[in-house]
Amino acid sequence: MSRVLVILPSIDLDTTRACIQTMRFVDPATVPILTAGHGRPDIASVTGPDWTGMSPDVRLTVVYNKPEHNLGVAGSWNVGVAQMFEDRYDWLVVCSAAVRFGPPGGRDLIKFLGEAAQAIPRPKVIEAGRDLGWHLLAFHRDTLRHVGPFDTIFHPAYYEDRDWSVRFQRAYGVNANAP
Repeated sequence: MSRVLVILPSIDLDTTRACIQTMRFVDPATVPILTAGHGRPDIASVTGPDWTGMSPDVRLTVVYNKPEHNLGVAGSWNVGVAQMFEDRYDWLVVCSAAVRFGPPGGRDLIKFLGEAAQAIPRPKVIEAGRDLGWHLLAFHRDTLRHVGPFDTIFHPAYYEDRDWSVRFQRAYGVNANAP
């Protein structure tokens, strides 16, 4: 099984709560829903039910941004990038609070990432499907190490996905305009 870290930026508590309630890779009841207060964003991490050694195989980290201090999408994702490297997760899944998981509750995605990690060649980035694009996207640790984190210059949001995609194409010699 691959070790997976899911990063969920939050700005609207109701939307975040609705997303978390559809997750089955963590117990939604264990995820603290932090109220919007003053100061820096709060960060809450919970682990899934499956453990290997001293570390969980699945962790959800929610970055509760606040109107007066918002890390932005890229900054929130980078909280996950740092945590992924520090705790040696294999995959970082960026998840939008607008996502609603179907009956498997995301366990199908977690299982697929475990299988993909064994594939040769291993995928570098995996879109979760159903045209979710950057709303639910998995990045392998080696890919983020090679391409780098998300650029926060596009604060609070928009274009960080395009910037990272261009850097990915350059890093791996991909010509996006090729037939």
